[in-house]
Amino acid sequence: MRTAFVVALLIAAPVTPAFAQFDSGQISGFVRDAQQGALPGATVTVVNEATGNKRSTVTNSNGFYVLPDMPVGSYAVTVELSGFKKFMRTGIRLTATSQIAVDAELELGSLEETITVTAGTAFVQTTTAQVARTIETRQIQELTLNGRNPIYLASLKPGVRGGTIGTFDPDSVSNGSFSINGSRADEYLVTIDGAVATRTRSSGSMLGAQDVDTVEEVQVLTANYRAEYGRSSAGQIRFVTKSGTQQFHGDGLENYRNAALDANQWQRNRSGDPRLSNGPDPYSFNQWGFHLGGPVLLPGGFNADRGKLFFFWGEEWIRRRDTPTSTATVPTAAMRRGDFSELLSPSNPFFGRARTITDPLTGLAFPNNIIPANRISPNGRALLDVYPLPTPGFQQGTSNWIGTQPRHSDLRKDTVKFDYVPTSSQRFSARIGYTPWTFNDPFVNGTDRVQWAWSRPNKLSAASWNSVLSSTLLNEFTFAFNSDGTGTIDLDPDCGARCDRATYGVNYPYLFPGTKLAPGKIPTIRITGLTTLDADAYPGAWAGFVYTWSDNLTKVIGNHTTKFGFVVEHSGQDDNIQFTTASQGATNNQNGEVRFLDAGHPQSTGLAMANALLGNFNDYNEFGAKASTQWVATAFDAYAQDSWKAGSKVTIEAGVRYS
Repeated sequence: MRTAFVVALLIAAPVTPAFAQFDSGQISGFVRDAQQGALPGATVTVVNEATGNKRSTVTNSNGFYVLPDMPVGSYAVTVELSGFKKFMRTGIRLTATSQIAVDAELELGSLEETITVTAGTAFVQTTTAQVARTIETRQIQELTLNGRNPIYLASLKPGVRGGTIGTFDPDSVSNGSFSINGSRADEYLVTIDGAVATRTRSSGSMLGAQDVDTVEEVQVLTANYRAEYGRSSAGQIRFVTKSGTQQFHGDGLENYRNAALDANQWQRNRSGDPRLSNGPDPYSFNQWGFHLGGPVLLPGGFNADRGKLFFFWGEEWIRRRDTPTSTATVPTAAMRRGDFSELLSPSNPFFGRARTITDPLTGLAFPNNIIPANRISPNGRALLDVYPLPTPGFQQGTSNWIGTQPRHSDLRKDTVKFDYVPTSSQRFSARIGYTPWTFNDPFVNGTDRVQWAWSRPNKLSAASWNSVLSSTLLNEFTFAFNSDGTGTIDLDPDCGARCDRATYGVNYPYLFPGTKLAPGKIPTIRITGLTTLDADAYPGAWAGFVYTWSDNLTKVIGNHTTKFGFVVEHSGQDDNIQFTTASQGATNNQNGEVRFLDAGHPQSTGLAMANALLGNFNDYNEFGAKASTQWVATAFDAYAQDSWKAGSKVTIEAGVRYS
């Protein structure tokens, strides 16, 4: 196990969420007297308990009221009607996409008399057929989340299979790789405050791990979600972030791990190298940050009531350092000189049986399994020399080389959010998120002959303007932007000469000279009986983007809540990273791929390693300049939906969406 040390610094009080924009919910209900008669004309006021912001409406002829597009948060509902006691219900938790019913029964009396009911349990959604589950703030705060990556909170909900809450994945762009209601892992959508957070180029990844302490709640839509939530053929995971409140709140954190209590790996214990066998991989993990939210107070008395302008600011850093171990099967020093006599032993560790090499010129075995020096191809010898030499005293199965390399990962999570409520009928919100991530990959092909340095500057922002045009007419306009570029994958400069083909004498001319992004990178080398040195498809670069404009109009007509809206999405990718996959017989390595097999060449020795030394390759593949592709697409969606409260226990929903 790894040791862990966590420190939490409390500033005033824990960060308490107020309202979170973009994803919203709905509160509705019936107001009746003691005989269950409808009470039209009652004033219903809903107050956000953290910010004091309020919305009001009046019950219709059926005693029904509805307040759509309410920001996520905790609310108090007050009902007033002349001749009746005031009704108040507090502690009502409204989550994203939810529709909760808060009914009121008024008693005869004076308005100065108040009946107060405190909500003690979560409301069960009975007014919508939408199947959705919510992980709320309290659950997020109380759960131990390994690595503090909130995407894995989705695994707590029924219908979600795949990654678990115990997955240690603090610094990645994974979308969790879930299956939601049986769907594939690349078919669901991830959003943050309503903005698309799924990466343009790959729907199996998202724009950076989120800071769990900035998350108000995680909403998982699994089935039958309304027409306004489109764009995915499977489910949706929707993050709602925190906002500031009327009071200042903040926290600080430090999460530290090291290898002090780790057991050593079996292969390191068997390495025969005291540097490896005397202890586990060096390991250091630091995760620290702070969060602060509250009202924005400016000179001149602006926002003196602390109810108009709020901010929330979160910062988190991750610094991970370790030294992974890798093993490989490599040619011995004698083999590189043409001496394969060790393979004559039936117990040789390469094949576990005797192997004799044949001279292709005579058809007879090479004497003592040794190739004369004057027959050795310089580039064939150089390709074998690309492999590291065996580690003295180390043998695990066929593996005769073991090595370690330093690995690093650095991630920063910036979150800034502002909420402005100039009047009770207007609300503006804006959020900016930036999660730059740099890391290296020291063992691309099992050895240290190719090492990548990655840079992924993920950005995501959104802004929303909500207008209450009347007690029955509301509008919300949202603009969102995300980008994962310019991202780069380059040869790690720390690898230096070790990753340069000239170091080993590989100097055959390219078929397409002058076209290589990294001319010194080694070719991919496939030799039967040895570890494949796959030099991979990079370097490369990309820059994806998604711009989204959407508008939603909600109209309450009697017991009907109708909603219309459209979405325009402009997305694209500037891509210089093609040909990332290839089957054998082709290549994804711009610098070439050479393959040596035991058979298939007219001058084969019967042993792939010996064929390599003679230069008798089975096939060689290479391609020229990578095209820089720039694709752009614009999508348009429109929808209409209606929720009809046909009775106190009957809700009929219908919707249609065009994409």
